[in-house]
Amino acid sequence: MVRKGLSPFLTVFTRADHDTTTGVRFFPFTPPRSTADVKAIRALLDVMNITGNMHIQFGYIQSDESEIFAGPATVLDAGYSRTTDGCSGTDGYIAVTLTKTWVVFGIIVRNNTNSNLRIESAWASTRFDTRAC
Repeated sequence: MVRKGLSPFLTVFTRADHDTTTGVRFFPFTPPRSTADVKAIRALLDVMNITGNMHIQFGYIQSDESEIFAGPATVLDAGYSRTTDGCSGTDGYIAVTLTKTWVVFGIIVRNNTNSNLRIESAWASTRFDTRAC
């Protein structure tokens, strides 16, 4: 199967925590990119072998340094989430306002249940296309 432009599959996993602050994990899927010409982003996600109650969204973290990315990730499209195997993405390009020099794109995962909390996992592959206008 030809997978043009998609990243290799990586294992992503949740914490055994449902809290929307402490239970969230960000997995970067791109190298740091300059924000100078990023005005809109289209994202594609391919998920395999998802377990239990995993909730996946697209996100990004900005920084003024090209090697240090800290802090909470920003959700790219609040209306998009994936909880099952398959391939899907955002509905077209999503406009963003980036305020720092560098950005990394990836996915945000968390446990999607408040009972029987366990560490959930999946194989994920992404593609992020950017536009300058």
